[in-house]
Amino acid sequence: MFSYELLEKVLKYVNNEIDIEQLNDWLVPRLPNFLSSLDTPDAIVADAIELGLAEMSDGIRTEDEFRSLLQDVIREHRAVLDFSPVDQRSQLDMTKSSNSISSPTILSHSPVPTLM
Repeated sequence: MFSYELLEKVLKYVNNEIDIEQLNDWLVPRLPNFLSSLDTPDAIVADAIELGLAEMSDGIRTEDEFRSLLQDVIREHRAVLDFSPVDQRSQLDMTKSSNSISSPTILSHSPVPTLM
């Protein structure tokens, strides 16, 4: 699952509400936290940002292509698997966890806003 702050900042960048420097200045001090577990959506997005910045610096990717890349990465990783207790009483009494059953539920999200 994405951290709210990272998702918010990337969407602000994708929608031209902040510029690339603001995104980078916000991200750099937080990279160790996002990259502490490499198989999370946060780490994947942080990696995509770092790669995209390097590619832009090398002239391989334009800023519009970079925004599109980030939009695609977010869209790809936005589905959240939520394990909710079937019986709400099991949430109240966690001592009976062996009797509680969880079922996966896919939470749908609205599509990532597109560029104007």
